[in-house]
Amino acid sequence: MKNQNIETINCCICNNNKPKKLKRIRFRNHSLRLVKCKKCDLMFFSPRLSEEYLKILYCKDHFDQLTNNQNYIKEDFHE
Repeated sequence: MKNQNIETINCCICNNNKPKKLKRIRFRNHSLRLVKCKKCDLMFFSPRLSEEYLKILYCKDHFDQLTNNQNYIKEDFHE
């Protein structure tokens, strides 16, 4: 079954579809990969989070909840 929250992409500059794998990164329950295009050297994530999933993650309500949370930002300034 395909995960609808991630997508595999080609290089957005040269459209190469065989990048060099650099590093695997876990985000929540998703496995993303940092890759480097073998043709133009652009570094990008593929697979990456889908646009639809990013909209859910970064919706206005999500940020309102974070900024209303007193523990979200802790200021510790020393003079």
